[in-house]
Amino acid sequence: MSIPIKIEWIYIGSAVFLALMVLNSLSSRVRTRQVRRYALNAGFAYLNDTLVSDFPLRQCSFYSSWNWNATISDAVTGKTQDKEILFFDWTVDSGESRSSQTVLAIRGADRTQWVTRLDLTLVTEHVDDWILFYRPNTQLGVAEIDALISSA
Repeated sequence: MSIPIKIEWIYIGSAVFLALMVLNSLSSRVRTRQVRRYALNAGFAYLNDTLVSDFPLRQCSFYSSWNWNATISDAVTGKTQDKEILFFDWTVDSGESRSSQTVLAIRGADRTQWVTRLDLTLVTEHVDDWILFYRPNTQLGVAEIDALISSA
């Protein structure tokens, strides 16, 4: 009698796992749809999983060459006033856990203005002529990204 109970638990566990996979996929599609819509409305280009060629990703503090399973998604680039804008979601999947954060990079901004004008919970990083902003392990909503870009 214990064998059928074990089999039932396997089915229940598999169903829960499958449901979580479906929910993750749906939330990812919603995010992509929101980012694409924002890019279109702002006159920016949606790059999907690529970055502009001269962005120094390997010099960023969150980049690690040993983490071969990190991915870029929902990348967007454009210009506003005299500034170049790039933002993307950086996801690291260690097998045991998964974390994602939105990185906003701006080139051509006055570096002295940004420290005082932006949310102090954001990490600020200078890489070459780019200024990067992100909250570790946090995806920024499209409205928040727009507010940050608008204040540039």
